[in-house]
Amino acid sequence: MQGWLMEIQRLGRWGLVLLCGVVLWLGWALPAIALIHPYLEGGGQVMVRSLQTLRDESDHAWQAVLFKRVRDGQVVDFRLRLVGYPGAAYLAHAQPLSISTGSGEQWTAPDVFGTSRLNDDLAGNVGEYDFRDTMLRLQTDMPLRLALPLEEGRSLELTIPPFAVREWRQLLDWQHED
Repeated sequence: MQGWLMEIQRLGRWGLVLLCGVVLWLGWALPAIALIHPYLEGGGQVMVRSLQTLRDESDHAWQAVLFKRVRDGQVVDFRLRLVGYPGAAYLAHAQPLSISTGSGEQWTAPDVFGTSRLNDDLAGNVGEYDFRDTMLRLQTDMPLRLALPLEEGRSLELTIPPFAVREWRQLLDWQHED
């Protein structure tokens, strides 16, 4: 009986070693999956987006949705939509988003929430900005710092990490294939 238990323990150890090896192998072998997805909107228009979850300095989660709309091979819109948890912050609309790079460059992106297809009830925690000019200026995958204007005159900071900037630049270059 004791020999049987020792055999199970030995097999259990080998099974654990094998399981750890497979997990480690798969962890390094899996390629990164881009989060750029195209969606047909009808009328020959395609919306392509990148979705990232970011955290502000208070550790609140924000969804950063960078999207462009393409119709007949021409970019119609290129926007950044930032969505925060309701009640966590109240965004000031009609004020631009401030963008800074690690190399000291500073840009602004105009607020376009009023012209978006979004419900006005979302105005407190959703911002939408025209990001076309910003994307055309991005030459590297350096992190970005966004300062979202708040109603009380302060701003809320979000950092866009290099991997997200890289994905955004891939979205800029994305071409619809018929």
